[in-house]
Amino acid sequence: MKKLFLVTLLFIAFSQSFAQKLFVAKENGLYGYIDANGKWVIEPAFDDADPFSHGFAAVKSKGLWSFIDKKGKLINPYRFSSVRNFDGTVAVVEFSNTPGKHGLIDTTGSPVGKAIFGAIRKFSAEGLAMAKSESGDWGFIDRTGNWVIQPAYGGLRDFTSGLAMARSNSMWGYLDTKGQWAIEPKYDHIIPFRDGVAFVLEKEGWIVIDKKGQRLGNLSFSVVKAFSDGVAVVRNSKWGVVDKQGNWVVQPTFGFLSPFTGGLGRARENNKWGMIDKSGKWVVKPQYDNILGASEGIARVQKSGLWGYMDMEGNWIVEPRFQSAEKFVNGSAIVKVNNKWGIIDKSGKFTVDPKFDKLRSLLSTDEEEDGE
Repeated sequence: MKKLFLVTLLFIAFSQSFAQKLFVAKENGLYGYIDANGKWVIEPAFDDADPFSHGFAAVKSKGLWSFIDKKGKLINPYRFSSVRNFDGTVAVVEFSNTPGKHGLIDTTGSPVGKAIFGAIRKFSAEGLAMAKSESGDWGFIDRTGNWVIQPAYGGLRDFTSGLAMARSNSMWGYLDTKGQWAIEPKYDHIIPFRDGVAFVLEKEGWIVIDKKGQRLGNLSFSVVKAFSDGVAVVRNSKWGVVDKQGNWVVQPTFGFLSPFTGGLGRARENNKWGMIDKSGKWVVKPQYDNILGASEGIARVQKSGLWGYMDMEGNWIVEPRFQSAEKFVNGSAIVKVNNKWGIIDKSGKFTVDPKFDKLRSLLSTDEEEDGE
């Protein structure tokens, strides 16, 4: 009985969370927010608007930004030159009266610490964000705006697998979350850690190392991409696939490969795109204008200039008929047809008719950023 009650509560919580999902929509030159059925929840009244994150959204009016809650109520006056979405309990802002200086605010709009940073990036899973000091060096701050790793680096990348790329005296190494060198800065170029391994550039080419800085395997490569899905795509004369020990699992025979997602990698031959599995077998023959990474087991595929959706076995889920198409999230995708935007389900049926000048979800605006 208790288990059934818990499942019911989880279902209600999920249903409420999904029901509250709002999309940015543009109509007649102004932005507002619609629900998953296309109904206006917050009428279009803003010059620009970002998707909701952690219950709040950034909106712009007359050149300045502020934040609203899901009822459309401003949490503070318009007073920011630039903003980033709320990330947990704080958001990054640039106050209009101190141009070029960035700081943090809480969900009431009150400052957290001082606005003294040249830039602040998004917070990582470790609760740290890259920040640039007044001197131009990079370090990491926490959500109180205090330095956790002092600004002493000419370049940084976000934490992955518990390590962050950092540049000191023009050389790159890896820091741990305490700001100590896990791998000393001795490389001209390096790649972020993924799945506990990374690529670093030696004189002979790119090699694989573990988190202790020990080399794995004997091979080296001329071009590499970061590990994903337990493998990495690399190139010498052609592109192939290696495992986490740096050994070939797919020999370098392809014109181009992109990192694997969902067990498949995008591959190009003779200017046409297809998909291969981790054995190098063509699952989708190279015959399409473009293919973009899969989400929820569905890839976006372009044919004759139009976009559609395909499953991981190469079957059309939705035939290509869209000018533009975003990835599926919770069973829905934003698409463009006849220069208007709408939302479809996985059968291709419109759940929100294509009548908006623009639609935007949080996923479609997320970006990875580096500090350099």
